[in-house]
Amino acid sequence: MEFRQIVGNVASEPAKYAFEVRSHWYNSPTALGIYSFVALLLVAAVAFFVYFWIQSFRRVFRQNELKRQSGNLGQIAMLVEQGKTLVSSGDDTMFTEGLVKFDKVSELITPIVNNGPYLGEQRLLAGLDLLQVQSSLQAKIKVNFETVIGNVKLDPQLERDIYAVVYHGLHNAVHHSEGSEVNVFVHKLRSKVHVHIEDDGMGIPLRSRLHFGEGLYKMSDVAKSYKTKFKLKSSRKGTKIQIVFPLIERDRMGKEDIEREIRERM
Repeated sequence: MEFRQIVGNVASEPAKYAFEVRSHWYNSPTALGIYSFVALLLVAAVAFFVYFWIQSFRRVFRQNELKRQSGNLGQIAMLVEQGKTLVSSGDDTMFTEGLVKFDKVSELITPIVNNGPYLGEQRLLAGLDLLQVQSSLQAKIKVNFETVIGNVKLDPQLERDIYAVVYHGLHNAVHHSEGSEVNVFVHKLRSKVHVHIEDDGMGIPLRSRLHFGEGLYKMSDVAKSYKTKFKLKSSRKGTKIQIVFPLIERDRMGKEDIEREIRERM
């Protein structure tokens, strides 16, 4: 800035003043360059995550497809039809051959039934008892179950979803935690059913959390369907999974349900 001072007819020599105005550091060219670099990194990270997610989804889908392909379902269907024909033939020898066919069906279908979160038509307590026995016999770590539901009769779909959560949580602990013990708690408290699974393993690595894991996805999806939270805490001391289900009781039992309950009691 340059100016003169005028007094009457006399003007002073020009005077100059300079002012330097600096912007904030976050508006500087260097900062803008850093912003652009960080934005590119974020875009690359998102693209990598999406690609990794899709590839992991395809991998899990392929694994399930291979399981179905190796499940001998076609052979099972054929043996069932052959067995029905032989048993209904009226010949004792053919009848015996039919029973042999059905024995083969039982042999082929047992691994399929036991290798998935499928409760079927059996009750929750019976399914959890069987799951505990199978896990204790097959797992290398100690498996503990504590189930306290009482006499309440839960809705069939709720029982199937609880069983699926327990199955996936237990499966992950047994096969991936590398721990020595896993505890499963299924408790009815007032109007809620609490499912809690914890192990003393190495926790869930970051890579496992990022990829499409069928177990974690299924448990999270079940929780969303009941508008409840899927709580997962993982550290080097182990993993804890908790879902609180609303208590939904079974409608009035029909004739088939009563007959099935009588058979179970017998």
